[in-house]
Amino acid sequence: MTTRRLDRYDLEILRELQRNARQTNQQLSEAVALSASACLARVRRLEKSGLVRGYVADLNLEKVAPYVEVVAQVTLRDHSPLDFRRFDQAVAEMPEIVEAVQVNGPFDYLIRIVCRDVPAYRDLIDHLTGADFGIERITSQVVLSRTKHFSGYPLERLEPV
Repeated sequence: MTTRRLDRYDLEILRELQRNARQTNQQLSEAVALSASACLARVRRLEKSGLVRGYVADLNLEKVAPYVEVVAQVTLRDHSPLDFRRFDQAVAEMPEIVEAVQVNGPFDYLIRIVCRDVPAYRDLIDHLTGADFGIERITSQVVLSRTKHFSGYPLERLEPV
């Protein structure tokens, strides 16, 4: 697929999908002022191009089960591409690690972890540090409350490609 610049309709569709991905195509087309068929074609193109990676439900985890959420800073011992790939692969296989980003600065990764309780978190950390994932140090902070939930990217503040 050839890359083309996003126009105002594409951006409006993306904003609307972030706001409510469960709306019908008819509702979406009305919200962005396109015909239903043109809107659906654009959504399919945005999905096929990888701009829309998927759709997920925003769960209220407190109503699902008791849990502990932890944000942790991870520093690797070595910094070769192989070390980063090895850590990335290990993290990808651990469902409790719900988000991981490689960053610059005094540590290498910032990860977000959700476990059923503190002992389960301790077991996860013991596994991470005990296995050969190249970890030098993990510094953890328990999340006490969330003041802002992720609700989509600020597309109106970004320069579209």
